[in-house]
Amino acid sequence: MTRAVTALPAVLGHLPPQQAAVYKPLLDVRPEYLNSGYDEVEAKYGTFDRYLSDGLGIGRHELKRLKKDLLIG
Repeated sequence: MTRAVTALPAVLGHLPPQQAAVYKPLLDVRPEYLNSGYDEVEAKYGTFDRYLSDGLGIGRHELKRLKKDLLIG
């Protein structure tokens, strides 16, 4: 489990119940949310690599640095 997922109850626990109920779906990591995002990327850019380069303007060297800094393992 990621830190973001394990931290979610703590974050929501600081909010009034009605407010937590509103924010929970926005902060959840749900397969259908991720799949929808990937579907949009594929429809517009064809591949995730093209999305990174054409959509976000991330070059090869910057991507290598981001992977080094953000990925574990």
